Amino acid sequence: MISHYTIEELRIPFRVSFQHHSATRTETQSILVHLIGNNWSGWGESCPRIYVTGETIHTATQQIHEWLKNGIPFYDLPSWNSFCEAHKDSIENNPAAFCALELAFFDGLSKQKNESIAKILGWKAIDKPFYYTAVLGGGSFQSFQKMAQAHLDLGFKNFKVKISGDQNLDFEKLQWLKFQDQNVRIRLDANNAFPSVEDVLNFLHSLPIQIEALEEPLSSKSTNELFLLLNSINTPIVLDEMALHPSDLEQFKSYGQQIWINLRISKMGGLQQTMEMLKVAESFDFGIVIGSQVGETSLLAHAGLLVAQQAKNLKGLEGGYSDLFLEKDPFLPQIKFGKFGKFDSETLEYSVGLVERKLD
Repeated sequence: MISHYTIEELRIPFRVSFQHHSATRTETQSILVHLIGNNWSGWGESCPRIYVTGETIHTATQQIHEWLKNGIPFYDLPSWNSFCEAHKDSIENNPAAFCALELAFFDGLSKQKNESIAKILGWKAIDKPFYYTAVLGGGSFQSFQKMAQAHLDLGFKNFKVKISGDQNLDFEKLQWLKFQDQNVRIRLDANNAFPSVEDVLNFLHSLPIQIEALEEPLSSKSTNELFLLLNSINTPIVLDEMALHPSDLEQFKSYGQQIWINLRISKMGGLQQTMEMLKVAESFDFGIVIGSQVGETSLLAHAGLLVAQQAKNLKGLEGGYSDLFLEKDPFLPQIKFGKFGKFDSETLEYSVGLVERKLD
């Protein structure tokens, strides 16, 4: 049984700052939930973001306290499902808070039962290598060049580049990257930088290179404007903040493969809700990106791999930086890519739980 819990704010410095249109970060902004009891220890993580789900570290922490103020009512899958049903509305409104709690539950349940999380959920076990996407933040050309070169030296072929909408700065970076290796595949993430459809079209028509997709272009986040954009281009559009619930996807189903969905475990509200989104997205033939929040530890990265294993139309996989980006990663096993961005998942194939916390 689970007797008590702790919540802590996780602040780990980055080795380099990370910038995009919505924010600049120099350290993690995450919460850790630890569920504890007799033969029970489960860890969960999430990254509340005010501009993503409207949550903050404070509100997510307070919501978890609210859910558990009368004790911890779950200890197995049926009691967990009952808890989720009883708090359906507040879970939908607080996905990052719930993600941390859900991951802690499944991490602990897996260890208690000595069964993998995939087996408990009836999912495919992780059984294949994965190749991560290089994610390059904004900022100066010099900082971009340094970070891009580090990924090129490792042999990365798949890049996601944060753009500002400033053609002079963005195009210089993109041309340089493509010149280093003509075979690299590049998708762009605007983080809602463009004020209008016309601005997006002007940017795309002026691009000096070919791109695979464009993520979250419009600052308005207007579906009507997005429809206008989709009807004017052939470039796939990646939905992130505009795709939080399965109901958000229905209106785009006629666009099929022109829509990709960025599924981030923390944003979606944990494993089960991410899987629900994945099933709906793939029923509409959408492309799938398993995204990450900047500063994730190996805990969230492992959760991301569990979902990536289930995807049939995986277009990109983000994360896997661990202590390559963080000054320390408090968890084992480390989910960290190597040459070519590859992560060999053999170490996870028969693993129980998500992580074990390292001693400080």
